[in-house]
Amino acid sequence: MTDHAHLTPPPPFRLFRVPGARTVARGINYYSVIVGTVFDAEGPDAASHGFRWDPADGEAEKAATIFDVPDKIHGPGGKKLSVEVGKTVAAGINDKGDIVGNFTTADGFEYGFWRDSAGNFTVIDSSKDLAAEAGAQSVGTHATCINNDRYVGGRVFYPSPFSTAKVVHGFLQQIGGAFQINDAEPNLTEIYGINAHNTVVGVTSTDGTRFYAFVKSMGNPVPLPIGFGTFSRGRGITSGGKIVGQYKTLANAGPNSHGHGFLWDFVGGGPFQTIDVVTAPNQNPVVLWFGAPDLALSTHAHGINDNGIVVGERRLAGETSCGFMMTEMLWSLWRSLQTTSRWADAAWRVQPFPPRPATRT
Repeated sequence: MTDHAHLTPPPPFRLFRVPGARTVARGINYYSVIVGTVFDAEGPDAASHGFRWDPADGEAEKAATIFDVPDKIHGPGGKKLSVEVGKTVAAGINDKGDIVGNFTTADGFEYGFWRDSAGNFTVIDSSKDLAAEAGAQSVGTHATCINNDRYVGGRVFYPSPFSTAKVVHGFLQQIGGAFQINDAEPNLTEIYGINAHNTVVGVTSTDGTRFYAFVKSMGNPVPLPIGFGTFSRGRGITSGGKIVGQYKTLANAGPNSHGHGFLWDFVGGGPFQTIDVVTAPNQNPVVLWFGAPDLALSTHAHGINDNGIVVGERRLAGETSCGFMMTEMLWSLWRSLQTTSRWADAAWRVQPFPPRPATRT
């Protein structure tokens, strides 16, 4: 039998960076085309841009397309909006190549956008459709996800009637149709992921102090079985009901506290699984190790496609953030092999990423 004790096992993760200081992968479609946001610097006020990357075209550093919502785009009522440079966030993509996200105008208003596969932009604005239903004029719309029927999910902000804080509602809208509020709780609901059945995942709160991930199909929302932590957020969901997201275990977790990704099968059940991505000691940064969450500042799983490929953001102390992608199948294999003293021959026969499908079946 071959001794694999001193050999490097195949990595279940792949790191990538789009040119810029911080890369956040947010969405992935069936064909493994990835979208997200690249920031010019670290920090909350850094300029941001959308990106689209097809791994089949080469490495992200050279093959990714960076884009911004164009200035003077036509907004509500045909008004031309003055778009603030460096305030574009890309968040979701479907199999048709439609991309959704949000941008900020020079006067401080936030709008969603839809970018079709030809690169044409359309503003997504909830203020007209939802003002009467919510009882206030919205101050911001974020489009975060889109499915193949062009149902868009996201969040819309309203001034709170009781304080200077904002009330946040989740929404659904089919492109060209009316907005519908889709809340898990009335004062704070944010939708981040949607599947082919219009089942959505996101984050909600009853009291503004504890935030928990939820999944909602027909009827009442279902909290995810995260039995620890004070903050969790559902980010993506497959047609089969597998959900990814993030959580933190510290009360009032700050920006430098440890964050973890998670994977849970809403339909099939099973254990709630944690995802942590860190660089193996003394290894090339592209070769990653599962576990040792104390070494990672944060792992956020943001999206998953129906082939089981997960994308997100990995942050290490002292390093700029980067995107990651992984296969659910190989990651599960790595977890099972962690308890063994040798790497099974089967681990060496598994390819890290499946061939890109030509068409969806």
